[in-house]
Amino acid sequence: MNPIAKMMKRYIKTPLKYALPLLFIGALVLVATTGCTTTETTKNISGGGSSQAQNAGVDVTLQSQGMKQSLGEFITADTGKTYAVYYATVKNVNAKSRSINEFDFKLRDADGNVYEVDLGSTAANGAMKGVTSTQPGDKVQGTIAFLIPQGAKPKTVTYDDMFDKVTINV
Repeated sequence: MNPIAKMMKRYIKTPLKYALPLLFIGALVLVATTGCTTTETTKNISGGGSSQAQNAGVDVTLQSQGMKQSLGEFITADTGKTYAVYYATVKNVNAKSRSINEFDFKLRDADGNVYEVDLGSTAANGAMKGVTSTQPGDKVQGTIAFLIPQGAKPKTVTYDDMFDKVTINV
C-alpha cells in the first residue's frame, strides 16, 4: 500500500484538531514536489530593439519587427487594423518535456486591451510553431503577430505557459 494512503488511513479516526495540520503539511509537500509554482519576470525593450528575460524555467527574447499591414502575399490586416509583429525565441532552461507554444503570448495595449496571437498569422512564413516536448537547452523561435486596431499602442507582451510568466515592456 502507498505510504501516503497508509498515513491517511491511520489518521482518518484522528480528531480534527490533529489531522488538519497534518493535511496542511501534506499539501505543502505535494506542491513543493510537483513544481506547481509560477515565476514572473519583467523586462523592457528600449527603442524598439530587443530584450531578453529569464526566470527559473524559460529564457524569452523578443525583437520588435514593427507594425505591418500584411504578413506575406495572402495574409492582410482587416480594415482599421494592423499587425504588431515580433520575432520571439523561447529557450527551455531546465524543464524536461516542456511544451512551448506560440499561443502562450499575449499583447496588452496602453488602454489595457489584451490580444492573443492572430490565428491567421501562424500560417505566415517564419511564424513560430509550438513544440510539445522540449528538453533543457531547446529553443523554439519564429514570428508572432497580433491583430490590433490601428492607433493602438502596444505596452507589454507576456509569455505565460502556466509554469513561468515573462512580461516584456514594448
